Amino acid sequence: MASVAASKGASGDVSDGTNTSEAVPTEHAHAMARGVTSAIRGTDRLTRVQSSLMSAIFESQFDLRVDVDQLEPISEDELAAAMSAVDDEARRRLVQLMVLGELVLKPIPPEVARQVAGYAEALAVDDQFVRIARRYAQGGFGLAWIDLHQSGFVEHWELAGTD
Repeated sequence: MASVAASKGASGDVSDGTNTSEAVPTEHAHAMARGVTSAIRGTDRLTRVQSSLMSAIFESQFDLRVDVDQLEPISEDELAAAMSAVDDEARRRLVQLMVLGELVLKPIPPEVARQVAGYAEALAVDDQFVRIARRYAQGGFGLAWIDLHQSGFVEHWELAGTD
């Protein structure tokens, strides 16, 4: 079975310090790319920012070179089935990529927020940032800020800014 490296780094370390030296099988990487683009696509297609960002991420993290605008959509259930053999951490990171692709939209369309939440649920991933992005999409900036604060993200962000 062909596989692609989860990271191009020789040691497998990525910027957040997480070791991703284990390989991601090619068919999983391709399904992941299809899933992310399906979840974050608005009514017709990805924005230029989304296309550029996701292309760069898929290439750098999975050594997968694809035209993200031409990927065949995949349903929530199809993606969940394709990812059934993938560990919880990989599914969580997949949802995080969806949230990232969603957060570059200004404003976040409510239908994209619902799609990302649906894919996260199908993948059995409970990620607080899915809820936060959904609140942003619904215009609940204050509530989203409270969620970020309660999760400790704001404190982490402020501490990072003082380094």
